[in-house]
Amino acid sequence: MTLNLPAIADKAEASPVAADAPVAADIAPRVRVCPECSGEFHPPVKGPGQHKRFCADKCRSAWAAREKAEGAVLITVARIWRKTRGAGEIGKRAFEEMTSILDKLNAKHSEEGRYPLNATSPVADYVRDVLAVPYMDRERSYLKRKA
Repeated sequence: MTLNLPAIADKAEASPVAADAPVAADIAPRVRVCPECSGEFHPPVKGPGQHKRFCADKCRSAWAAREKAEGAVLITVARIWRKTRGAGEIGKRAFEEMTSILDKLNAKHSEEGRYPLNATSPVADYVRDVLAVPYMDRERSYLKRKA
């Protein structure tokens, strides 16, 4: 946090600055881009919703449903590729199929106007957030909620 301290000449008449006083970065509105519809939105700077990645619940739900459906298409092919470690004819064919599916999905997302996938996109932020918690920890948390 940056404190705006008075110049030495003004010290006698200046009032002290509280350590918890808001600074410009704390109150300035942020602009985020929804990875589903590419629309801009302004999440709150602090409090509930500050880590919001989608502009609306319908975008978040559409994103999750599509991720689930597209993941279902890829999971069997990816498991075959991983099990064979990419060796032999089946492993090579599984890798070709997996990359072909991913290329088609990326092209479809671009045609539908979704935010592009690159290192600075909101999708990359979302992926970084998901990858910050290992899969086994996410699964454990999910199983606790179901119980």
